[in-house]
Amino acid sequence: MFKNKDVRLQQFFLSYFNVIKNWMNQSSNVEYQNFQRIYAELLKEPKIRFVGFVDYMGNLIMGGFRNGVIPLKEESERQKIFLEVALRVRTREDFDSNVGPVKYASSRRDKIVMMTFPILGKILFLSTEPDVEIDPMARKIIKVCGIQSTETNNEIRKKKCVPCEGGISPLTPEEIKKNLEKVPGWKLKTNSIEREFDFGGFTEAIKFVNTVAELAEEEGHHPDICVHWNKVVLEIWTHAINGLSENDFVLASKVNKI
Repeated sequence: MFKNKDVRLQQFFLSYFNVIKNWMNQSSNVEYQNFQRIYAELLKEPKIRFVGFVDYMGNLIMGGFRNGVIPLKEESERQKIFLEVALRVRTREDFDSNVGPVKYASSRRDKIVMMTFPILGKILFLSTEPDVEIDPMARKIIKVCGIQSTETNNEIRKKKCVPCEGGISPLTPEEIKKNLEKVPGWKLKTNSIEREFDFGGFTEAIKFVNTVAELAEEEGHHPDICVHWNKVVLEIWTHAINGLSENDFVLASKVNKI
């Protein structure tokens, strides 16, 4: 016979796992892969203690602590925090039409800093060490997530790759710099751009590769792909001109939305 507290705890975990199961069944594999990538990349940052994705009902759908971090709260207490975060985010959205959407929110406490970011219909929740510099950290997180919602980013994503058989000049260094700002996470190599994507394992990495392959076929522009057990490296350039063209940044922008 369960005590009342045990029954409530059992009901909580049953509800929690049902939320995760339903989300994974209803969400596209692409969305799940994107969250896994963000989760893995953010936990590389030594100042970040916890990364999680919360739905608008306050349910943690995936997340965890960086290795070696000792939680400050019990599981049931963290659930209260997630509920409070979801309520605050929903309340803030009531003012979006007048003052614009919130890019992120933060609260500094004695022992941690908590930060939230709206992303793909969910809430990215993080806790960091108390001495973190909030604005620089927020910019870093936004860059990793690819959630910079500028008009220029949207415009390049709307474009299509066009066939290139040579006869044009590669982009100039100034043009490359300008386009790199539109594709967060990508780095310039000699004549190409490159980005690494981290995953929880080989199966997730392959699913991501398959999605990229479908996108590349649709665009008629194909990246070089290097697959590791839990990492995929994409390198893009325009072979016909042995350099970078706008096509490369169009494809990179579309990959960022996977």
